[in-house]
Amino acid sequence: MCELFSATGEHDVGGWATPYLLTEAGAAFCGYVYAVSDPTFEMHQAGNLIGPGTPELGGYTVSVTGLLENDGMVVYTAQRQSGVVVLKNDVGYELHNIPGSPSEFIAAVKSSLGRDASLFIGDEKPWPLRKLRVLQGVGGEIDVVIADHGNAISYSVHNTATEFHHRISLDMSDGIQLPDGVSVTKTSDKAVSLAVGECTIDLHADTLANLVSELARHRTDLIPEVPLKPTGDSIVVINPTWRTDSNIHPGLSGILLNLRHTGHGWLSYMLPHHEAKSLGEWLVAATTVPSVKNDPEI
Repeated sequence: MCELFSATGEHDVGGWATPYLLTEAGAAFCGYVYAVSDPTFEMHQAGNLIGPGTPELGGYTVSVTGLLENDGMVVYTAQRQSGVVVLKNDVGYELHNIPGSPSEFIAAVKSSLGRDASLFIGDEKPWPLRKLRVLQGVGGEIDVVIADHGNAISYSVHNTATEFHHRISLDMSDGIQLPDGVSVTKTSDKAVSLAVGECTIDLHADTLANLVSELARHRTDLIPEVPLKPTGDSIVVINPTWRTDSNIHPGLSGILLNLRHTGHGWLSYMLPHHEAKSLGEWLVAATTVPSVKNDPEI
């Protein structure tokens, strides 16, 4: 994008997109990162990680940030492993092209220009997975999985056959659309604040769990019912604690499966013996699939 803007002779739109937040106090620069992967979904197998893209095939990842000294901006391109520092002077702007990896670039900006630069792109290895968010189509098929590593986000594509579209916040704790006038805010590590209109209630872990259970109980009696196939997006609990038991009641024949969800609590399911057998056979067969080499923590 930067190359096209600077190369074309028709400057209907020139330079970099530079967003500002306008307030009564003035204008504040808003940094951002823009990334486009290679259009090669059909070359991927389901579950493969989506790479950052290459210049040859159309991939692009650009970080636009302001200098901490507030006298310029930084535009860094991951595929080129280089960036541009734009400094304001008395007559206009001066551009400084600096090569290097993100960490090398930041160090070079400090040593050569005496400026403190920050980027949305880093060269640090991603930390182990913390959360997974699964985006599913209307038919229940998985389109894409977003993994939160704490210091980075990675994507794996699953639907390589049909066009799909999802809108999601990158905040892995967000993404649920609440009714108008209702909001939930985490106020500390021990409490959240639930606001309904002008009424606000502070909820701690136990009282929040009771509220979740009561809402879930009423949800079972409402229509439309919960879809038989997963749809939309969901946050996945990694390596959950589980417990099983059998013959818990003379009137029930099957296996009791308990799964611990970090938000919903313990969820209990009674599986008929034939379903438990089918699930066990599928799980055993699935363990023969080679693990993802890109992240052994998965």
